[in-house]
Amino acid sequence: SFTQYGSLAVVWSVLPSFQYGWHISALNMIHDVMTCHDESQNGKPNGTGPLPSCIPMNNTVFSVVTASFTVGGLVGSLMAGHLLSQYGRKGALKFSSGLVASGAALMTGATSVTLLLIGRTLCGAGAGLGICVVPIFLSEIAPLRIRGGIGVLNQLAICFGILITQALGMYLAAPSRWRLVLSGSSLLSIVHLAVASWMVESPVWLKSRSREPEAKIAIQKLWRMSHAAEISDPLLEQGDDEPDADDRESLSSLTVRDLISSKEYRQILLVAVFAMIMQQISGINAVLYYSNQILARVVPNPAYVSLGITVVNVVMTFPAIHLIEKLGRRRLMIISSLGVVVSLLLVGFGIDFEVISVASLAIIIFVASFAVGLGPTPYVIITDISPPHVVGAMSTIALSLNWIVNFFVGIIFLPLRDALAGEVGDEVGHKGGRVFYVFAVAFFIAFMSF
Repeated sequence: SFTQYGSLAVVWSVLPSFQYGWHISALNMIHDVMTCHDESQNGKPNGTGPLPSCIPMNNTVFSVVTASFTVGGLVGSLMAGHLLSQYGRKGALKFSSGLVASGAALMTGATSVTLLLIGRTLCGAGAGLGICVVPIFLSEIAPLRIRGGIGVLNQLAICFGILITQALGMYLAAPSRWRLVLSGSSLLSIVHLAVASWMVESPVWLKSRSREPEAKIAIQKLWRMSHAAEISDPLLEQGDDEPDADDRESLSSLTVRDLISSKEYRQILLVAVFAMIMQQISGINAVLYYSNQILARVVPNPAYVSLGITVVNVVMTFPAIHLIEKLGRRRLMIISSLGVVVSLLLVGFGIDFEVISVASLAIIIFVASFAVGLGPTPYVIITDISPPHVVGAMSTIALSLNWIVNFFVGIIFLPLRDALAGEVGDEVGHKGGRVFYVFAVAFFIAFMSF
């Protein structure tokens, strides 16, 4: 089991995932005041401070700013394989926090759309790198018998990041306070960097670099073991199918190109890729990005429903900690995916026919279905099926495709909704739910392929 230090190391390691969740929904609650659409702003900045109270944007520009997070995420994911191999898991996490700290600080002081774009892209790069590294680090510091449950903490941290940002956004959605949502993220990353010097490196990575004494010290700090366990050192054993110490260093540098061309790992690569693509085709991030705009026409207080969605997202991730071992990865994915398809159809129906109860309940069921399986399981699958010398390249490929799909979903969701709904001027037509039918069909096709 973990020592107290080991438990703290887990908390430290998941902060980049928390930041990923933070920036998924950071702009949702503050959308109106940030873009000068608040009733008191009349479409223009006001106030006499050094920074404008808002930055004028229409829905298209705001979608581009929102989606720039995924562009940065793709870049961060592509960097992950090299940084994981060259600087270790701990070093890569430090890079992640440095990028988020600088990006969030730039957004905090932004006076134009250009500065927002640059800052959000940097935040995305940090989040993209972090979301690749955190599941690997967790799997390599977790005792084998609880590895699946510990892996779910990655998704739980994402959910808590979304929840806290939504809650803060409700209070800070004012012309004089919305920048605090962004500055808070920068401060957290600075704290994460400051604490890094007290954290150990992954024992698996240390041993792959023939640094066994350091690996043993890391294990003694992380895990509480019996005397017999300490003698046999079982937590560093990789199994009969793993390479010996002489081969491990050369294998640890497996590149993305090598992995793509390898026939040996092609099947597990396809499993990891499809699992990650399914996550985004479900439309979950579109709901988290734009829940206020989605529900504005059919729900009197969409901000409270948005907050409720994030609460459900957190609560329904907890069962996955136990179900992922009890039901298995594949069965949990199937159950979760069926719930996603049905609830997407119901969300579309509820919005199209303005049935408030159906729309609100269905979107909560959708988030719950995603959170219990489709959210955490793909990250766990990657570390489960990938040998240590492959996991960096595997994560880079799978997460990069995840970010690409995330980008297209984020940037087309609102324009596609408006086009399918029959937008007139700035008013969304009466069929705003049609976009969810499109996502239901696309997700079902991906699910059948999986």
